[in-house]
Amino acid sequence: MIEAQLERLSAEEQRVLELASIAGASFSRPSSTRWRMSMRRRSKTCARSVSPAPDREMGGTHRFPDGTISERYEFVHALYRQVLYDRLAPRRTARLHRRIGERLEALHPQPMDEVVPELAYHFEAAADWPRAVEYLQLEADIARRRFADPQADSLLQRALELVSNLPEAQRAPKELELLAKLAPNRAAVVDVRGAHSIPHAVRKRSSVAPTYG
Repeated sequence: MIEAQLERLSAEEQRVLELASIAGASFSRPSSTRWRMSMRRRSKTCARSVSPAPDREMGGTHRFPDGTISERYEFVHALYRQVLYDRLAPRRTARLHRRIGERLEALHPQPMDEVVPELAYHFEAAADWPRAVEYLQLEADIARRRFADPQADSLLQRALELVSNLPEAQRAPKELELLAKLAPNRAAVVDVRGAHSIPHAVRKRSSVAPTYG
């Protein structure tokens, strides 16, 4: 049914929606370099696929660091995005992820916390391994600052997996850097788990009546 709806759109409209599917379930116009047509001029079929994103705090808009304010949109159902995404050839998918990642980098010279996971996602999907590893490290640092040590541990592990894709000259130094970050983070995770287990142990011991003689 969704495929039939999409086929009624013009080639340009399909390309724009395909790019929107790469951008994410929710997105802003500046992150999409081909988003040139006004949503109000789209066909009814297109309007059923994408709608202004409900955002009480931002009023359906997003403000970029340079002061640019853009309307935010989202797919009305995840299936629309999935169908559009699956229609793309792998090389085109990787190329569009890279384009969006670079666009986000240009819009955020100093990446804000909420943008870093998006950058890590796009550059990994683009097979841009150096930048994917860099942003996964930044995402892990953010998680650690928020005391989410298990999440930081997982992100560093993922970055370590991607290091194998780096050129040989970069691989060893980056592995050592990640392992140096992972070791203290692992210790923090173990400490947190141990702290959670102490009350349980104390309760079990106190429930046993002491014996005398």
